[in-house]
Amino acid sequence: MKKILLTVCAIAALAYSYCEQGTRKNIYWNGGHQEALYTFSGGKSFVLTCRNGYNSCPYTIRYDFWKGEFCY
Repeated sequence: MKKILLTVCAIAALAYSYCEQGTRKNIYWNGGHQEALYTFSGGKSFVLTCRNGYNSCPYTIRYDFWKGEFCY
């Protein structure tokens, strides 16, 4: 039973191993919509366009830079 549990935990850890967590550092208006700047470890950054104003931009996001997609 322990081996099965360890295997499941290892697979779950590998699925999220490339997802980095970013923190919102700045939010600003750009051409009629808001954009939020997120910074990640290692000096990476990402700009996210917010649709419904300040409340639609989460404080933290998880992003996979290898795949170029968000992690949920």
